[in-house]
Amino acid sequence: MMQYNLLMYPDANPVKGFNMKPISRYLQPDLITCNEMIGQTSIDSLLSTGLDTSIYAAAPWIWDYTIGNALFYNKHTLGFLRFRYLTTTPRRTCIYYMYYKNQDFELYPDTITFDVYVVHLKSSQGSTNELERANQTAAIRNDLANRPRVINTFLNGDFNLYSSNETAYQNLLADGPGQFYDPINRPGSWSNNASFKDIHTQSPRTLSFESGVTGGLDDRFDFILSTEDILNGTYGLRILPTTYTAVGNDGLHFNQSIIANPTNTSAPDSVIQALHALSDHLPVIVDLEIDPTNAFNGSTPVFTATSCPVWENLQQGLKNSLHWTLTDLSGRIVARKSDSESLSLSKGLYLLESESRIGQKCYQKISVN
Repeated sequence: MMQYNLLMYPDANPVKGFNMKPISRYLQPDLITCNEMIGQTSIDSLLSTGLDTSIYAAAPWIWDYTIGNALFYNKHTLGFLRFRYLTTTPRRTCIYYMYYKNQDFELYPDTITFDVYVVHLKSSQGSTNELERANQTAAIRNDLANRPRVINTFLNGDFNLYSSNETAYQNLLADGPGQFYDPINRPGSWSNNASFKDIHTQSPRTLSFESGVTGGLDDRFDFILSTEDILNGTYGLRILPTTYTAVGNDGLHFNQSIIANPTNTSAPDSVIQALHALSDHLPVIVDLEIDPTNAFNGSTPVFTATSCPVWENLQQGLKNSLHWTLTDLSGRIVARKSDSESLSLSKGLYLLESESRIGQKCYQKISVN
């Protein structure tokens, strides 16, 4: 998983997306979350210039007033279920629902699902900006508190935080439903502090170009947080220890550009140069381990489909659900509760997402033989 602020992409430089190619080929992330994306153009541009479309697909664009967020994923490994957003200020918080595809569903029928909140908090120092950041994270925690259950959940983004003492950060780590954890657990005053020189993500530059921030590496703005179950692998998804990395930060360039002396050998030179050219932020990555034997078993199957058509089985088995959606393993919706026509399904595996009238969500495998 990679989190990356792409600096007003593509308006800052319409051709700079080519710099993503050496980065993505080197890191091979299965999931990429981005900030500072400008319209559907940013999605189309990055897929055409920086990401291999034989591997990657994009979640639908969530319109924002200025600069928005985006999510790209390895379509062979992961599936996209749906998305929604929170109307936070100054930018919307995007929520993506994903699932793991490369699983032996006959042996391990409970699909591993996970949710990714992507946020871009208010920038700059000062009490007014700190209050806006605090309000944004409070809204996220309130959203999580109103969900029936919170498991396998990430919070990625450019947090624009200067210290772990900020209310915005403390909101996220506070006890209660949806409590997040920082995988590296490095609290302190991060800004311009050499004690944190190995985790700073802004700025990899000292030269001013494309409206980017200069000053060298001296701020920790970019984060991947997770719920506790992901740290422990409780429900089939685990962050591997020691893999949380600010890519391109070798710990030797505090307050310097990442291309300054001494030579940065933390990644191939082509990748270091591309990181310097693409954005005034460095990406953050973590490696994730999948263990389907620990998938969340939230319910029993609604029914067993042994022949086509199965429409009557679905309608009868889910008659008390508020709504349900049936998708194939590519993520294509093949049926909804609101559909009025009869349904015949090809033989194969499908993913059923249903929601009870009290708001409890359930994901199940449907096998049509």
